[in-house]
Amino acid sequence: MGVPEACGERAKLLVLCEHLEFQHVVCQADFSVNTPYLVPGSRVRTSRDDDDTAPNLVLMLTTLNLILNVARACDLSGGLGAVAGVDHTHKMAREKKAPHLTFNVIAPDASAKHAAFGPVCDETESTTAYALKIVLEHARQAAAFARHVDMPV
Repeated sequence: MGVPEACGERAKLLVLCEHLEFQHVVCQADFSVNTPYLVPGSRVRTSRDDDDTAPNLVLMLTTLNLILNVARACDLSGGLGAVAGVDHTHKMAREKKAPHLTFNVIAPDASAKHAAFGPVCDETESTTAYALKIVLEHARQAAAFARHVDMPV
């Protein structure tokens, strides 16, 4: 990505996040339903941020295929709504100091289907609620987009 070694870790993370934003990823020639991108609303707090209520770090990654699992689960539930599973895990981290969230939906066959995952700043209820909010909002947008372009959900 061309970030000089002299740049700090935060600067490198911000550049990576910019390159993984949906509006940039979707324009790539090799974009597909399995191309990873950041859920809109994912954030790394910088000193210029004004919102003191939002968490410092929430980087939820997904693909169109994964985020549409939410719409599929809702459709298959017969109008009863999808059951969600939230996992606070450290499996992706080498140290226990790196919280990670995974959001799943539970399919009618009781299997867990991933929707989004990624690192967060902490395991507080407010951080989890913020991450879930942006994932569900994006799931609705992705389902509407898929239906608009006649993509099978």
